[in-house]
Amino acid sequence: MKIIKVFFVISIIIAIFKFILPIFSASELRGIIERMGIWGPIIVILYCVAAHVIAPLVGSPIFLASIAIYGLEQTAIYYYIASLISATINFYISRKLGRPWVKKIGGKKVLNQANKIMDKLGDKILIFCRLFGWSLFDVISYAAGLTKISFKRYFLITATFSLIPTF
Repeated sequence: MKIIKVFFVISIIIAIFKFILPIFSASELRGIIERMGIWGPIIVILYCVAAHVIAPLVGSPIFLASIAIYGLEQTAIYYYIASLISATINFYISRKLGRPWVKKIGGKKVLNQANKIMDKLGDKILIFCRLFGWSLFDVISYAAGLTKISFKRYFLITATFSLIPTF
């Protein structure tokens, strides 16, 4: 029941970001975020989380707007926080709901990539992907959830080794 509630809330957030925010240009998006005040960084983080959880959602417009508003260092912090949240969500989606849900949320391409990585996913590959595989960040998270790696070990590696390329 908790998974359904979390999925419902995430779905609503994603729908807002997927259908409302894309109609704005980067400069309009910048204006919206600036007017949000303290909620601006939260919007940036939530949008990045949504972009990592739902594969077709693109995060670059809000990334550019965030850099323009908050600067590169602050944006890097927001994206690091968002990456840890999304990595956790993706891991648990695949761990608790399995391949069918990974396919629904991430798409067939993500599931195929996760299947290829899944059997070979050990600490060394996870570390390597967190250091150099930003384009595969969500795929790695889904793949890890389909393996027997403990969440604690997965999160420790993710938090440590994705921090390095962020800063």
